[in-house]
Amino acid sequence: MEKIKIRNIFLHTIFGIFPVFLLFLYGVYLLKDFIASGLIPSFIQITANSPKYFLSLSFLVIWIFFYIVLFSFKLLKANYKKEIFSIFILFVISIPVFLSGPFFQPPSDPIFHSGLVWDFLDKNEFNYINRAIIIKSIFASLNYLTTPIEWVSKSRLVLALHIISSAMMILSTHISSRLFGLNLKWAIFSTILFIVFFGTSFFGFIGYYSLAPASVNFAFYWLISSLLFRSILIYEVGKNFFYSKFFLVSVLGISLTPIMYYSHRQEAGFFFFVYSLAIVTLLIKFLYKSTLKPIIKKIILGFVFLILFFPNSILLNSKNPIFVVKEFETYGEHTFGFYPWLFGNIFEKRAMETFGILGFIPIVVFLGVFFYNRIVNRSLSKKEGMFYFEMLPGLLPFWIILFPLNLYIWIKGAHSGVFWRFAYTSFFWVSIGCIFQRMETKLNFSIGKFWNRCFHS
Repeated sequence: MEKIKIRNIFLHTIFGIFPVFLLFLYGVYLLKDFIASGLIPSFIQITANSPKYFLSLSFLVIWIFFYIVLFSFKLLKANYKKEIFSIFILFVISIPVFLSGPFFQPPSDPIFHSGLVWDFLDKNEFNYINRAIIIKSIFASLNYLTTPIEWVSKSRLVLALHIISSAMMILSTHISSRLFGLNLKWAIFSTILFIVFFGTSFFGFIGYYSLAPASVNFAFYWLISSLLFRSILIYEVGKNFFYSKFFLVSVLGISLTPIMYYSHRQEAGFFFFVYSLAIVTLLIKFLYKSTLKPIIKKIILGFVFLILFFPNSILLNSKNPIFVVKEFETYGEHTFGFYPWLFGNIFEKRAMETFGILGFIPIVVFLGVFFYNRIVNRSLSKKEGMFYFEMLPGLLPFWIILFPLNLYIWIKGAHSGVFWRFAYTSFFWVSIGCIFQRMETKLNFSIGKFWNRCFHS
C-alpha cells in the first residue's frame, strides 16, 4: 500500500507538478516579478516570435489540461471505455458548433480577438498583459506547423483554433458535471445546456469567445473548480492534509494562476473567489466532523461570517489609497445597500441578460430546500449536505455579490464596464443537471413503489 502511494506521488510529480511548476515560473517571469526583484538579470529577455517559446508554452498548456482530465477520471474511478464513448457522442453532437466557426458578424468581439492572434504572427506583442498569450501561442504553433499560404488555408487556421478551444471548453464542462456527481447521461445533457444557453441574450459563449483568451482560461477554471470541491467532498477529516487530493488540486490551480492572469486577468480573479469559497466549505466540514463543543463551533463560524459581512462601505469610502475605489460613483446602477453594507445588484441589466431564467434556478431551488429543511427537519442530513454540494456550481455568482467583503474585492479588481461578468462564474448547467437527476431518481423510486404495490400486494 505504501509503495503504491509513493509511486502515485512520483507519477503526479513527474507528469503534473513539474510541468505546472514550469508554467508557474514562466507566468511569474512574464509578470516581471523576478526581474523587478533582481533575482533574474534584466538583460535576459524571452523573444515572442521564437518558435521554441510559443511551441513550448502551447505544449505545456495542452499537456497540463489533459493531465487534469486524466486526474479527474482517476478521482472518479471511471470506466475509461464508457467515459471516452460518452465524450465521443458529445463531440458528434457538437459538430455543428465546431464547423460553424466563431461569430464574425460585425461589429463583434471575435473580430478583435482574431486580430490579436494574427498580430502575434507579424509583430512582437508577446509582452502585453491581458492580451491572450495562451491562445496566441496555440495559434502561432498551428501556423508554424502548417505554414499556410493562401487565404483559404489561413481561414481554416482560424477554424482550427476555434475547434481546439471549443473542444477544450466542452470537454471541461462535461468532466466538471461528472465530478459533481452526474451520471454519463445527465452529464451530456448538462453540457448541451452549456453549449445552448451559456452566454448572454445576444450571443452564445462558445461562438463569441472561442478565439478570446477567456476560452482556454475558462476550460481550466471549470475543471479546477470542480476538482477542488470534489476533493473537499471526499477528503476525510483527520487524514494527512498534504497527501490529500485537495492539496494537489490547490497546487495545480495556484500554479496556473500567473499564466492565466497574464493571458486574461478575469478568470484568475474568479479563481480567488472559488478558492475562498472552498476554504470556507472545508472549514465548515472540519467543524461539522470535529469534537469541539457546539458553542466553540458557533463562535468560529460567527467570526468567519463577521469577516464576510464586514461593513464594506467603510472600505469603499476610505481615503486610504489601498482601499479606495476609483470612480466609485459609476457603480451606482450595479449596487444597492442597507448601510453600512453594500450588495451587488442581481437584476442589473447586463447581469440579467447573462443569467437568464436558467441562471436563477440553482439559487431558487437551494433557498427552497434550505428553508424547508430548517423549518420541517431542523437538522442537517448527509443527503441534504450532498444537495448543497451539487448546487455550488450555480451559486458562485451569488457568493461574490451577496457577501459584502467579496463584493468589495470584486469592485476593487474589476471596473464598472465589466461588473456584470461576475455572472460568468456560474456553471448553472451542472446544478440544473443535478436537479433533473435527483428528480429522475425520485420518480423511478415512486414508479417502482407503485408497481410493487399494484402487482405484489
